[in-house]
Amino acid sequence: MLDFELPPYALEAAVAVAVALGLLVFWTSKDTPLPGPVELPLLANGLEVQHHLNRLLYYVLDKSREYGKTWTFKIPFVPRFVVVLDRDSTFHILKSHFKNYEKGPMFHENLKDLLGDGIFNSDGHRWYVQRKTASHLFSSRMLETVMLPVFEKHTDTVCEQLAAAAKAGTEIDMQDTFFRFTLDSIGEIGFGAPIGSLEDPENPFAKAFDGAQFIAEKRFFTPLWKLTEPLTAAGASFKRSIEVMDEYSFKLIKQRRESGDYLTGEDVLSRFMRLKADDGTMAVLHDDKYLRDVVMNFIIAGRDTTAQALSWAVYMLAQHPEIEARMLAEVEEFFPVGTVPSQAALKSLKFTRAVVLETLRLWPSVPKDSKQAVADDVLPDGTKIRAGWLVVYVPFVMGRDEAIWGKDAGEFKPTRFLGSADPDPYRYPVFNAGDRQCLGKNMALLEAVMALACIYRRFHLELVPGQDIQPLNSLTMPQVKGVRVRAVPRTAVTSA
Repeated sequence: MLDFELPPYALEAAVAVAVALGLLVFWTSKDTPLPGPVELPLLANGLEVQHHLNRLLYYVLDKSREYGKTWTFKIPFVPRFVVVLDRDSTFHILKSHFKNYEKGPMFHENLKDLLGDGIFNSDGHRWYVQRKTASHLFSSRMLETVMLPVFEKHTDTVCEQLAAAAKAGTEIDMQDTFFRFTLDSIGEIGFGAPIGSLEDPENPFAKAFDGAQFIAEKRFFTPLWKLTEPLTAAGASFKRSIEVMDEYSFKLIKQRRESGDYLTGEDVLSRFMRLKADDGTMAVLHDDKYLRDVVMNFIIAGRDTTAQALSWAVYMLAQHPEIEARMLAEVEEFFPVGTVPSQAALKSLKFTRAVVLETLRLWPSVPKDSKQAVADDVLPDGTKIRAGWLVVYVPFVMGRDEAIWGKDAGEFKPTRFLGSADPDPYRYPVFNAGDRQCLGKNMALLEAVMALACIYRRFHLELVPGQDIQPLNSLTMPQVKGVRVRAVPRTAVTSA
């Protein structure tokens, strides 16, 4: 018989560990009757989600078809996710119970380095002030007199580059081109400053912005990212990207302050620089750091979403020559070469607009979005939501839902958008909906319609064979490797 003595407090330590493990198992056990993938003790669905992270949208699509309109999954140390896919629940969280569903502390913390306290990363008064201030930019007068000339100028540059590529017989990545086109456009409209990325494909700001977004998205599914990210190459890359973006933003703000042109400018940055606190003095709210956050948020709004919509439109049109032909016929009738862009002329391009809307149905620029519950609540279908839980609506999945769009939901059919009214935003939340509906919706549609019309009336864009075009899991929905095409001038198409 062995005779040994336990070290002091060993029994107490063992009991403490056992209790801690027991509590951890209890805290991570499934606490809702909602359907969803099997949750393992301690790990819940963490390993499964990590395994599918590079195809997350398709994973959510598959699980939604398996579990229905409302289901759940859990990642350790992260609040529970509840996925909602029906119109009534979307209306509930985005409109009727808007105040109970915020971006929330988790969203803000994960994106704080990238978006700071900007409009996409804020709630309450801070969000309201930004929205109210920015809304002045999107008046009909601003669209006509300020935005359209900018879009026309940069679209001309894109067409010049397509013509050069056609003459040289080289390929061109339209996603990269559109990213630079929209970056230059929003830079001029939003901040009164040329960025020049169309002339400089290696523009460091654009590359830094893309890299930072990709890494920030992973934080939502990596609960211990604050510990692990600084030890990785990705973490070092993210830090460098933020430094590049900060340098650009602070330099821009300094130049605007020194020049004094912000006192009369109509761009977003000028309006924010002129804001006063309630007592009439300049507020800390509008210091250089806050203005930097304004710059970052409006770039992600004005650059990424429209560029991605245009990139996916090129991809879809290349696979549907009959739709391209119908769009071209409309453009040649109502917006032929030489026509000066105007809202009236572009509004006549109803089928071209329908092409953009149908593209966004299948490939929404913001494919998923989450809100965090402030207090306990009950959804219209009876689902109980606890305070702190993350409720996620997924336009990517809703756009493929046969219950919403019919048996042809998987088909590319712009004619479904030729009705007199825009679709119900709670069934088609690609521009968000409710109080946070996208302020720039009309600007984005105008820019996209004009770009497609100007490009396609001069060129046919032919997909380079052998591409596997897939969405990248990011905050928005870029393509993993872009969309490479060969530009064929319309004269060559006609003569052929």
